[in-house]
Formats: sequence, structure tokens, C-alpha cells
Amino acid sequence: MQDLRILGLQTELAWENPAKNRELLEVKILNHAAGHDLVILPETFTTGFPVEPEKFAEKEDGKTMQWMAVLASKAQTTITGSFLMNFDGKYANTLVWMRPDKTFELYQKRHVFRMGGEHEHIQPGEKQLIVELNGWKIKPMICYDLRFPVWCKNRLDKDGKFEYD
Repeated sequence: MQDLRILGLQTELAWENPAKNRELLEVKILNHAAGHDLVILPETFTTGFPVEPEKFAEKEDGKTMQWMAVLASKAQTTITGSFLMNFDGKYANTLVWMRPDKTFELYQKRHVFRMGGEHEHIQPGEKQLIVELNGWKIKPMICYDLRFPVWCKNRLDKDGKFEYD
């Protein structure tokens, strides 16, 4: 198994300002991503965590997806992070796993934070995601999902082998 170099970018975000956040993160990625296999962006990195997704949720062919594809290719690294996406009028906190060749996978946050009212605006996802990078199998999660160990654990595939080993 090959080494995996990861760059986690935690930064102050411009509240509800996707263009400004993409600009800020692009500079950081281009300045620091060299030599890294994976760049991890914050949860809802385009806006912070707004309570009105209908104002900020993007379609799969929106500006942020296009930005991630171009940037992953330019930096020659996989970039992942979540933002609000619009799926036919239903909104999900969606993690994008964007590869340098511009192919991608999506994962919708499964466990919305009910105590914060997130369930009133955000639809929970139903499918897990397992991706491979440099021989590593990675199961991305979004924030609150980590508090549910049954959701996070390894599972057996149809041949009795662990999916996430």
C-alpha cells in the first residue's frame, strides 16, 4: 500500500458567500497542495452552515462542481469537501470526491442534526460511499455521521469480504 499524503484545510469562511470562499480556498490549495494526494475542505465550505439551502444549494453542474474539477486537475490532487446541493428541489449536505481526471463521487450526509433544525431543510442521504486512493479504501463521512458507529463500521459484501478493509 502506498503512502497517502493528506492536506486538511480548516479556515474561516465568508458567511453565505460562495464566490469569496472558492477564491480563498483556491489560493490555499494552489499554495499548499503540491505533493499531497488528498485535500480535505471544511463541511459546507462554500457558505458556512446556512439555514436556507434554497438560496445556496447548487446543481451537479453548478459553479462549485466546475471549480472543483478544474482545481483538482490543476493541482493534480483529489479534492473533497461538502456543500449544499439541490436534487430536484430537495437539498442535501453533499460531499464531493473530485479526482484530478475530473471524475467524481457524491455522498449525502446521512445523519442530519435534528437538535439544530437541520432536518427541516436538509434531506438525509441513504447510501454510503467507499472510494479508493493509492490502494487505501476510504469511507468519507460528514460531521454528525461520525457519532453513529453502526453507520461507520465495516460491512460484508455479497462474497463475505469486508467492504472497508
